[in-house]
Amino acid sequence: MGFSAGKRKSRDEQDYTVTLASTAFPMDELSDDVLERVLSWLPTSSFLRVTSVCKRWKSTKTSKSFNLACSQVPLRDPWFFMITNDSNSSTFAYDSTENSWKSLNHNRNRRDFIPVASSGGGDSTTSSTNRSEVFQAECMAKLMDKLGIEKKFNVVGTSYGGFVAYHMAKMWPEKVEKVVIASSGINMRKCDSESLLQRSNCECIEKVMLPSTASELRTLMGLASSWKMLRMFPDSLWNDFISNLYQKNRKEKIELLKGVTLGRDEKSNIDPLSQEVLIVWGDKDQIFPVKMAYELKEILGDKTELEIIEDTSHIPQIECAQEFNKIILRFLKGSQ
Repeated sequence: MGFSAGKRKSRDEQDYTVTLASTAFPMDELSDDVLERVLSWLPTSSFLRVTSVCKRWKSTKTSKSFNLACSQVPLRDPWFFMITNDSNSSTFAYDSTENSWKSLNHNRNRRDFIPVASSGGGDSTTSSTNRSEVFQAECMAKLMDKLGIEKKFNVVGTSYGGFVAYHMAKMWPEKVEKVVIASSGINMRKCDSESLLQRSNCECIEKVMLPSTASELRTLMGLASSWKMLRMFPDSLWNDFISNLYQKNRKEKIELLKGVTLGRDEKSNIDPLSQEVLIVWGDKDQIFPVKMAYELKEILGDKTELEIIEDTSHIPQIECAQEFNKIILRFLKGSQ
């Protein structure tokens, strides 16, 4: 955290600044009280985003001492909430730090959107030993049949989910109307995997995509996110993140990585799609560099659109959620 001032500092202030800046301490040893004081200085919107990182940070939202620390931060402007009483229960919040209104619309009764943890996340399980993305696409198609979805539907996949979305569109063109592939290098070649290992300084892809140590996760987040503040996170926070996200079904997740059928050859082995396709990519993506997005657009055919979101990396749906959602909804509703 850095501060600057217009006036010349006194000698005492200069000495104190130098001493403070040169003092090193492990951040993972911060007490809850000190951590809450640090978090209390974050803008409200930033704090709401980072509370999804781990249980310890999330718990501060209900902490009385954290609320007290927030109240002691000078010149803190509040958020203003506006809730309408229409049938859609629309909710808006004004974020004074960003000088903008944010839509918080959330219709719990929507039945036209089905989120799926396709890569072994959540509580998804299978008795099959098949771990390929083709198998997951088949499971998704059977799920839609089981739910009685008879009309055409759209598929949206990010990262690994893009592999599944591609195969669904390829195998069932009569069922899939539109396809969104975000941050997903389905056109990757063997050399692309080798380049990723070089950028991450790792010897195998499992250590990159399924980190088991704080150091490995810090490397992954450096590739996947453009948020520089992530580099400041202490090891204790990263370890908590690993415990919650990567340890469950770890064996199956490793099998998923090894079971991917795309990217094994020296040449891309995907075909054009007959559907309308939207490709969304972050220009700073270090997992699948943005040049792959332009190459993918040429491969998938004339019905393919490409949207590049600036100053985002591999997770634009988190780093720039509002623009990401707007781009996708505009594409999906284009023919309506």
